[in-house]
This record gives sequence, C-alpha cells and structure tokens, in this order.
Amino acid sequence: MNITRTLSLATFALTFALGSPAFGAAQVNIAVTTGTGGSGKTLVDNVGAPLSAGTVADGDGAVIQIGYFTTSTAASLFSGAWVPLTGNGGANSAYTNTSVGDGTNSATSNRAIFTRLFDVTDPTRNQLPPAGTLLGVRVYNRLTVAASSFFETVASPDWIFLAPADPPLTPTVSLAFNGANVKLQSTGNAITGSTVATVIPTAAPEPTSLALLAVGLVSIATRRQRKAK
Repeated sequence: MNITRTLSLATFALTFALGSPAFGAAQVNIAVTTGTGGSGKTLVDNVGAPLSAGTVADGDGAVIQIGYFTTSTAASLFSGAWVPLTGNGGANSAYTNTSVGDGTNSATSNRAIFTRLFDVTDPTRNQLPPAGTLLGVRVYNRLTVAASSFFETVASPDWIFLAPADPPLTPTVSLAFNGANVKLQSTGNAITGSTVATVIPTAAPEPTSLALLAVGLVSIATRRQRKAK
C-alpha cells in the first residue's frame, strides 16, 4: 500500500513538473475572416484600390489590428479609446505583424483569413480584455500605422470576447465581416457589397480657422472691387 501511494505521488509530481496540456494553460482563439471564396470581401482604400497583401502569407501587408474600445456597448460599438491587441502598435509582442494577406487563403486576394491563439501563460500574447468585452478590427491603408493616412474600424455586437479555457476546451471568437450586425465606424452602416473601404475621419474646422478664412475672403473681395474701379 505504501508502494502504491509512493508511486501515485511520484506520478503526480512528474505530471506537474512536465506540465499538462489541460493545466494552467488557459487559451482563446481569435479568428478574423474578411472574406472567403470568389464572393469574399476585398479590402480597399478610400479610392477603391486594393490594400497591399504583401508578398508572404503573414505579416507584411497593410496593417490590421484586432482590438476593442474601452467603453463599447452593443448600442454604442465605437465608444471609448481604441486598444489594439495585435498588429503594428498592438499590446502583444508575438502578434505585432497581423496584416492584410495573412492566412494561406488570402495572400493573393487582398483579404485576411487568420487565427491567433492567446495564452494567458505566455507574456508575449496574454494582454487580453475581460470576458464579455466587444471586439473590433481596424484596417489601415499602409504597412505601418505611422505611414497610414486612412483607416477603418469594423465592429459587431456579436463579436464578444470569451474567457480563455484550458485545452481542449479552448474557445474561438469569430470576427467575420459577413454578419448582418457588422458596422463600419465611419458610416455606421452595415457592410454591403464586395469591398471594405478605409476612410480617414475629417475634422471640423476650429472657430479660429473659420474666422481667418472669412477675413481672407473679405480681403480678396475688396481687392477685386478696387481693381474693377
């Protein structure tokens, strides 16, 4: 009996030391699908030109960030500050290169079809929001955020972050661009057609700028009147 107990304790200790796939390895998959097959959505810029898919299947196309807004709700998807989890400038160093063209089925078609595995035990891929947070995807028109002049953010009340779980119960959160509830930040409308355009927000002129513009117009008009006389 003592021998049996000793063997049991030894087996437990060995399993603990080597690590078990189901122990202390809570994980979650986040899958992005911007379009599949011939009818899939192609990512384009503000004038309709396809965004760069790069030359390989992962990491060298136009920037895509998986992220979330800090105070978003189903009724207000774009509320709060944007927090990128992946892509150029993202919080997880293992995934700072998510881009258009990622995934073996999308590299030549200006789409993105990829999955990223987040593991709470891995410091390079564990910066995650609380369970229940609404997720989004931001697409830029260049290979880095700094070089980009346009971006578009896509979100849906169906894109809900799930709590990581030990394998084989690892959940998958699907961020597919073909849902009826998918919205664009710049328009607020559901995505339709075959493209997703990236649009830069246009800032309203400040009162001071408007005043200077008015002064300039008056000055031009006065000069024209003098020349006419």
